[in-house]
Amino acid sequence: MTWMRTRAVLAASAVLALALAAPAAAASAADDDLNGGGDYPISVTVTDDGTTSPGSGSGDGSGSGDGLGFGSAGDSGSGFGSGSSGFGSSGASDAVDTAASPAGSTGATDTKTKEADAAFSLGGIRLGYGWSPNPSAGTLSTSVTVHNGTAASMPVTVRAWMTGPFGNRIGGPVEREVVVPARGDREVRIPVEGVAQWTVVTAHLEVTPPKSAGGIELSKLVREQTLVVAPWLILVGIVVVAGVGYPLSRLVRRPRAVEAFA
Repeated sequence: MTWMRTRAVLAASAVLALALAAPAAAASAADDDLNGGGDYPISVTVTDDGTTSPGSGSGDGSGSGDGLGFGSAGDSGSGFGSGSSGFGSSGASDAVDTAASPAGSTGATDTKTKEADAAFSLGGIRLGYGWSPNPSAGTLSTSVTVHNGTAASMPVTVRAWMTGPFGNRIGGPVEREVVVPARGDREVRIPVEGVAQWTVVTAHLEVTPPKSAGGIELSKLVREQTLVVAPWLILVGIVVVAGVGYPLSRLVRRPRAVEAFA
């Protein structure tokens, strides 16, 4: 019994000693921190004007010094740190967009194209069908307006031809050389024969200017348009066959008279 009482007294004494030692240790640690001890020392720098700066830092992006603070090093950057570690941003220059321009920029090409369009251009193609009693003939009139934007007259070559529904050439080519006045327009009309009974006809028009005019490089321009032409010979043939076939069918179907023999 005495041994158990002695053991309880010793345990109570140990608990009491630990309870009294904890505040003392905390106070000692706090005292060490306030006096510059421990793992995180604090330093205060006094400037020339009598003010104090809380710590110091380096501008290379890594904090260094004796304590926690902010600082800058010339124009290279600014940073803040604590002890031997820290964070910062380097470089005091303005932000620059580093996106490079795409290789082979088409700015100059676009400018040349616009200049060429202003110097030489074509309007829309216009078509007109000329009927002919000859089934293998028929004319397609092709016209276009040529624009000359230069200060001098411009000779051009106009070439026209036709193709059928299968891409086969059915008429032309027909060429004509004309001169377009300076800073003016000229309408060119070229008839091409060979429409016949092809029904679906595509007109092609090609205008070739000089290689250059006023220091601007020019190139030929092409226009094309498809036209549906009624195949009149086929339509007439259908009407004739229908007109003749109907009376014949009536004649064949008419009932015959049956003679009675006694």
